[in-house]
Amino acid sequence: MYIWQNLRTLINAMGLMQVVLGKKVTTSDGVTLGLAADLKLDLEQNKIWVMVENQGTWGTIPTEQIAILPDKAILFEGWLPG
Repeated sequence: MYIWQNLRTLINAMGLMQVVLGKKVTTSDGVTLGLAADLKLDLEQNKIWVMVENQGTWGTIPTEQIAILPDKAILFEGWLPG
């Protein structure tokens, strides 16, 4: 059973790599947080995080908190990267 869940997470991550990486990440207010530079996977919990880089500092954002637009990714309100 875990094999299928892990496979689904990996397939989702491969799709996100094509859509999210390289895009500017902003809050819903328009504040720029940085550039989506990498993905982080947790196969035990089947979670995917987007790694955001801004002038040498990195933050992680769960994919559930991101709305993807053609030119940028936007965070839902009430959440800031850790």
